[in-house]
Amino acid sequence: MNATTIAVLGGGSWGATIAAHLAKKKYSVRLWEFVESQVEIMKQTRSLPFLKQLRIPESVLITADMKAALEGATAAFSIVPSQFVRSTWKNVKKENPKLDAVVSFSKGIELESLKRMSEIIEEEFPGARGKVAVLSGPSHAEEVAVDIPTAVV
Repeated sequence: MNATTIAVLGGGSWGATIAAHLAKKKYSVRLWEFVESQVEIMKQTRSLPFLKQLRIPESVLITADMKAALEGATAAFSIVPSQFVRSTWKNVKKENPKLDAVVSFSKGIELESLKRMSEIIEEEFPGARGKVAVLSGPSHAEEVAVDIPTAVV
């Protein structure tokens, strides 16, 4: 097992797929999802109802508890819908983790402020300043879930 613990924030199709991919690469992974009923489904089935081809390894901790997801994490992957990035990172700030890196997968801009997701993360969690990377590209969770090669930047 890799010594790096990664908190994946967002248990939708992309977040769950990235968590599974990281676990296959031997990282310690904690997958946080806001909707508790979705957490229970993922724990029981190790999959998603709308992405049945995905298999979430047993090594992935799936939780609705932000503190548990961030405990010991040195990196966080922000994979929540853009309208929830600000509230998610306000909650991250409450837990005050010591993160070495943050990767934003969320697309779009905030309607009220016209800020990029990386700007919102740095604004809400000052510990991320200068540590935020952005991942983007023409990829789909349903393809990555079954190991079809893709390219992202």
